[in-house]
Amino acid sequence: MSQATYLDDLIERMHDDTPFTHSDDSVSFQAHREAEKLEDSALLDVAILRVPAEKSKKVRDALYFIIAKLALNTDCSEAVNFLIKRLNAETDKYALMSMLDRLAEL
Repeated sequence: MSQATYLDDLIERMHDDTPFTHSDDSVSFQAHREAEKLEDSALLDVAILRVPAEKSKKVRDALYFIIAKLALNTDCSEAVNFLIKRLNAETDKYALMSMLDRLAEL
C-alpha cells in the first residue's frame, strides 16, 4: 500500500462514525491511537504536501493531527515549523484550536 493510500485510509478511519458500545472500541478512536504511534518520516512528507490543496476542513484537521504526532515521534522541527506557518493560512477555527493543542504538546 502506498503512503498516500495509507494516509487516505487512516484519515477515513479517523472520521468513521459507525455506532459503537464503548468509545475505546470505535474505529475512530483506534485510528487516532494508530496515528499517535506513526514514525515514518516519508509519511510526514506526504501529509505536509497534501495540506495546502486540501479543501475539506475535517481532512485538514486530521492531517494536522497526523503531522503533529509524526513530528513528535520523529523529532522533526521542519514539521513543527510547517504547523506554525499554517496558523496564518488556516481559516477554520476548530482546526486552529486543534493545531494549537498539538503545538502545545510539541
